[in-house]
Amino acid sequence: MKLIIQSGRYLYAIAIIAFGIEQFITGNFLTGLFPIPATVPARLLWVYFTGVIFIATGVGIITKIKTRLAAIVLSILLFLLVLFPHLYNLIANIKDPRVWTAMFETAALCSGAIMLAGIFSNSSSPGNSLKNAPGKLFVTGKILFAISLMVFGIQHYMYIDFISTLIPAWIPLHRFWLYLVMIAFFASAISIFLNIQVRLSATLLGSMFLIWVLTLHIPLVITHVHDETQWTSLFVALAMCGISFILAGAFNKKSIAYNSKLN
Repeated sequence: MKLIIQSGRYLYAIAIIAFGIEQFITGNFLTGLFPIPATVPARLLWVYFTGVIFIATGVGIITKIKTRLAAIVLSILLFLLVLFPHLYNLIANIKDPRVWTAMFETAALCSGAIMLAGIFSNSSSPGNSLKNAPGKLFVTGKILFAISLMVFGIQHYMYIDFISTLIPAWIPLHRFWLYLVMIAFFASAISIFLNIQVRLSATLLGSMFLIWVLTLHIPLVITHVHDETQWTSLFVALAMCGISFILAGAFNKKSIAYNSKLN
């Protein structure tokens, strides 16, 4: 379990660091993930400020230097981004699936930071802190992650025709795989909500995201190397993989039993 937590932590932190590097390279917020309006005062300053936070907190999570503090700071930043621009955009564009996707991708990223803050609540070592994982921070993070997965599953059902156009032509049976992914999202969300086979479902979910990274996102990045949105999609998928593995690693037998008492 320690190995799973560590691998998830590394994957998640690498993605967070990459977000910060992207913002420094482009001089802009990640257009698909953080659509901050051009009218925001001192926008460029905020681009670099948030970029520094992403890099610094990602490094803290990898190196286990002030990991809990880094995770808390990161979760606050991501939560604020959920409120603005995402919640603001959602109210104004309630029927736009892109707004829902961006908002709950950011919420899922926030959930990973919240879970890490819970795991590292009383120890600098994830291997020694599993007993603290069922704390309120960890439970909040896993519920937020489950809600995000549920939204992703609903979106796959509602917009399956459009999503099927995003799958590379060389992959057969597009609709079959999309329905399978939809079921995986719903099943994982229910598993997390009910604390039933969380370790198994989160491991399978993380493996699915990892397969996407290797078979879908990396080839797209290679063929669109100057497209920031493709790089961002790659690192979002990598972060989702990391969050899933963090969740799987935190659910050993003792933590499952303790967690069930909290819910």
